[in-house]
Amino acid sequence: MPELKHCREIMLASAADGRDEARYIGDALLKMASAFSGQLVYGLINNAGHYESDMPIEKIKGLIALFWLICDDGNFGEYHGKLIQLYLYLSRIQWERGYHDDAFGSLDKALEHAKALEALLDGNEHRFTAPLVSFVKCLSGPAVNIAKSLPQDWPFWCNPDYSRVEKEIKADPRWARWVAKTQE
Repeated sequence: MPELKHCREIMLASAADGRDEARYIGDALLKMASAFSGQLVYGLINNAGHYESDMPIEKIKGLIALFWLICDDGNFGEYHGKLIQLYLYLSRIQWERGYHDDAFGSLDKALEHAKALEALLDGNEHRFTAPLVSFVKCLSGPAVNIAKSLPQDWPFWCNPDYSRVEKEIKADPRWARWVAKTQE
């Protein structure tokens, strides 16, 4: 198998110029950020010792910042979906580490990204608008109510065991208020 530098997305960017190169570079940046974020989360999950400190919180925040680095105007296109996942997981880790207010802030961010993704699923063509990705088309599809499924999707990644955290966070009255907001 080829090394990452020889993947399809990077090879396409290397073989083009002008607007086509910009489009391929933007597409590669987005796809690599998505793949990287997934691998980093699995890297965290594979060692339970990572969860004995706040390190996973900072890593997940860094992944979120990576998407902001690329889409600095807040238009994440279909990658709002990846941010939903990251914020749901971040809330779980924040709660477990004692940052209960932050956990609910992250749940609210997940909901914001769900609403933004729903707005893009209107059957129309959309483009990313940040400078690095402005030539890339967003994926489109039929309207879906993503927000309603957030409570069932939480915490998205289920490792390490989250059963204690789940009981605690769902016992907080803010959970019921957040669930109600997802159902609006």
